[in-house]
Parts: sequence; C-alpha cells; structure tokens
Amino acid sequence: MKTNIPVTWIVLLGLMSSITLGILLEQPKITNDSTFVFGSAHEHASISVKIFGDRFNFTKPEFQLQSPFIHLENSNGYVIHRHSKDTAIGYLFETLNLRLTQDCFVIHDRKKFCSNDDYTLKFYINEKKVDNLRDYLIIDGDFILISYGAETQDEIERQFAEQNKRGFPFQIRERNSNNLSNV
Repeated sequence: MKTNIPVTWIVLLGLMSSITLGILLEQPKITNDSTFVFGSAHEHASISVKIFGDRFNFTKPEFQLQSPFIHLENSNGYVIHRHSKDTAIGYLFETLNLRLTQDCFVIHDRKKFCSNDDYTLKFYINEKKVDNLRDYLIIDGDFILISYGAETQDEIERQFAEQNKRGFPFQIRERNSNNLSNV
C-alpha cells in the first residue's frame, strides 16, 4: 500500500524546520552560571552606552534585576551591581538579551551597531580605552563607557564628563583610576 504525502505538507514541514533552526541559531548564548557564587563579591560600576551620542535606555523593566549575579536595579539604568566574583560584563549583556562583542553591540530587536569604515564601537574603563569589555570584572567605582559613532576625542571627553557628573546614587569604597588588571 503506497501512501502519498501531499506536497503542501512537505513544504510546510520544511518551512517550520527552517524557522525553528533559525530561531535556535539566533538566540544569544547564555554563559553557564553554575560556577557563580552569589555573595562572593559586592561591586558597583557606572555604565553609559552611547549610540550616535544618544544614551541607551537601561531603565526599562526588561533590563532590571535579570540575574542575581550581575544586574542593573532601581530603574536608574546606569549602576551595575556585581554579586559574584567571576561574573563579567559580557554575562550582564547576555542576561539583558543584548550582545556585546569586540566589534558589535546588538540590541534585542537584532539592530546591530558594528564597527565599519564610518563608525566605530569603542570601550573605556575609567576613561582609558580598551579593546574589549566582555571578560572585564567590574570593581567598585569603575566608570564604563561604550560609545558607537564617529565621535571626536572632544565628544568622548564630553561623554566622560556627563558620566562623572551623574556619579553614583550611593557611597562607594573608592574610585578606581588605574585598575585595568583584569581586562
């Protein structure tokens, strides 16, 4: 007995398989957090992400308290709290459904801001330029700036000044000016 499978079913099965595979491949890879120990650290840093000079808005609920190990909270959108000694900034962005690489900042709607001939993605820790932030472990008082665009050095200096003026909403142990040992 021969069974004929309608072509429509074969096409639909192929389409559903392609969509499922595409979704699985596009999902950000969350770092395995089973080695993180809550309470093994208590650090705070100021973060500012500027895209063409506009501040990225981390005050939205989807960016607040997404992980107990490293997170933003209190809807201020600029203070990172790290509660595990091994939790880097890359993991923070993963938990926020954002991607951060050496060359690209990808927003959850898949909008990409990647370095190219006209614009660059730049990273600064305490006003010192670094090549990458993914593996950086923040320390109390760090000021992190991620800037995308074609800014001049004067424009970057204004971004630093704006971040410094905002400061922190609480007392920190001390401001770190040279601690880049774990970059």
